[in-house]
Amino acid sequence: MEPFADVITLLRPRAIGTKVIEGAGRWAVRRSRMNLAGFGLVLIGECWLTVDGHKPVRLAKGDFVLVPADPGFTIASDLACEVVSIDMEGALHC
Repeated sequence: MEPFADVITLLRPRAIGTKVIEGAGRWAVRRSRMNLAGFGLVLIGECWLTVDGHKPVRLAKGDFVLVPADPGFTIASDLACEVVSIDMEGALHC
């Protein structure tokens, strides 16, 4: 098994729920701190991921991210866009 797959296996992730986030134009959404780890996969296009306490990272189609429990994060098409907090029920435009 590959090292990355070994790490994922050791973490024993499970999905409590899933949400597809779709955006067009300029947008930015924020998820507040939670006690659950999160993961994501960019299916099309590009976006920025900013995890609290870390510099923004540009993500593109095919990129996979694993966010540990606790930190909040922002996903945005444009870092200059006003951020809107969401409860993961839908995406909002700025």
